[in-house]
Amino acid sequence: MINRSRKKVQKNIEDILESYAKLKTVKRTIIKKNDFVKLDFKTYYKGKKLTEAKDEIVKVGAGNYDQTLEKALIGLKSNRKYKLNITVPKTDTDSELTGKKEV
Repeated sequence: MINRSRKKVQKNIEDILESYAKLKTVKRTIIKKNDFVKLDFKTYYKGKKLTEAKDEIVKVGAGNYDQTLEKALIGLKSNRKYKLNITVPKTDTDSELTGKKEV
């Protein structure tokens, strides 16, 4: 018999439901924590383009994406273009830009 706490089971159920949820566009224009945003972005370092993504879905503040980027999104207006200076955290061991600023 598998022994799981009620809290863990509830969390698993919520995760499954969220993974099947459909997103809808809302009229609110200010991005808040736990909002899902669709991003098109490019990252540059010293003028050299490193990455590019289109229609990337990010749950703001969930920590599933670059946390520095997620924090920078909070308070921005939707449907606008922004140029953000992001410092890759020193704890990010997957990036050659660890501890450096990228745009």
